[in-house]
Amino acid sequence: MRRRHLFPAILIGASGLWSMVAAFASTPVQTHDFLNALTIDENYALGAQWQDANIPHEDKLSDADQTLFIQLLEQFDGQVSKTDQRQLFIDQAGSEFQRQKCQPEQCQLSVYLNRNLAPQYIHGDLRLVQLQESSIQQSVSVSADEITYGEKTKVKRQVRFMLTERGWVLKSVEIVESLAFSNSQVIALETGKISGINYYPRSAPWDKFWGEFPVDDIERDLDAISDLGANAVRIFMQHEYFANLDTQKDGLTKLQRFLDMSAKRDIKVIITMFDLRADYRLQNWSRDSVHLSTILDVIHDHDALLAVDLKNQPDLDFKPSGERQVTVWLEAMISSARQNHPNIPLTIGWSDPAQADKLSDQLNLVSVHDYNDPRGLSERLNTLRIKVADRPVFVTEIGHSRWSPTGDKTQRQAKRLDAQLSQLKNVDGVFVWTLNDFDEIGSNIVGHRPWRKAQQKAYGITNKDGAWRPAAQAFHAFNQSFLSTVKGD
Repeated sequence: MRRRHLFPAILIGASGLWSMVAAFASTPVQTHDFLNALTIDENYALGAQWQDANIPHEDKLSDADQTLFIQLLEQFDGQVSKTDQRQLFIDQAGSEFQRQKCQPEQCQLSVYLNRNLAPQYIHGDLRLVQLQESSIQQSVSVSADEITYGEKTKVKRQVRFMLTERGWVLKSVEIVESLAFSNSQVIALETGKISGINYYPRSAPWDKFWGEFPVDDIERDLDAISDLGANAVRIFMQHEYFANLDTQKDGLTKLQRFLDMSAKRDIKVIITMFDLRADYRLQNWSRDSVHLSTILDVIHDHDALLAVDLKNQPDLDFKPSGERQVTVWLEAMISSARQNHPNIPLTIGWSDPAQADKLSDQLNLVSVHDYNDPRGLSERLNTLRIKVADRPVFVTEIGHSRWSPTGDKTQRQAKRLDAQLSQLKNVDGVFVWTLNDFDEIGSNIVGHRPWRKAQQKAYGITNKDGAWRPAAQAFHAFNQSFLSTVKGD
């Protein structure tokens, strides 16, 4: 039997033997699987837990992670210098987390972000394996009413597993490097003036964009955006499409193509992550970290990339999810992005100017939306500028719908947009909502109320034939002045 097929046979055989024994074994209340666990209790002895003979093998390696583990080892070429890393994650994270008991009042946990495992040594009889793990270890305190984000450490560990009649057990863990990790190590960002459009194709808005990806419409729209004098677009990564393994590869290919089409026209792109998703629970953090890294690995060096917006309007989720829960999730995603791609500019698209200074010391630019009364807009932004010191300020959503119960209000849209733009001459970036009207908008986007859908359909500054409405004329005039100025003038 070839060596690469012998190892899976040994592993599967051991698993089958132990499954018969496991039916009669009692399972501890807390089990923590080294490959699978999202969190471990910092006060618990990890090694002792792994060597506990009462832990069934199938609780140690799930079927999904067992497959990944075998593939990882089969790729090993026998050289200690092996550098190809494979991300292993987290089939059992939810169940492991739910089994943890915060008693009496608080849990001290560690969350692993960007965990990578690379083989270093495999013994000839395939029963002893040494791996090197690298990760960000984030300490978290969880109580009944809040979650507190603690210290972050960049850790490398050597871990050794042995295959026994009871399955794989952890023989030793050795920390070889441990360094403090900070989100505040932010590179300076000098973008020049940026003016753009929040973009969906007319025929494929929101959750239809990446599945349908109408190339001819996109090409035509990018030309229209360039004709308006703009130099940027802001797009949205529908989470379900890019996180689903069945559609992820297709989505990443289309994203690359969109960036290429934009670069051809000298249009910069802000990519907004986690669109149409508002689940900030702790047991999702490691999975979300992998999702974020998957996309950043593809786009990080593209000439068209301007910045990554980690979440659109997370402050709207403060009430249902809890402000602290949302904020610490955002910090975790900043950590994940910073570890592997420290040079990618990061921002967060806040819906309320009063919230937009949050986490600004960890971001490259501050991003805010403002659909409020144009009167007072410049004052709101001046207040924000004082809070965020030297960070560039982008207003990444402004605009006005033409819809009203009494009919189309085209002139009102133009007047409102012109009033907004007139107060934005001193910001660093402006993005209008949006180029196109939309024929259909799902209830999952704006709810079931028909007037909300009607309003959201009618923000387009061009008509279905691409002709400029008065609002487009106002935007074009603004760009001619705004993009010709030098920062500080």
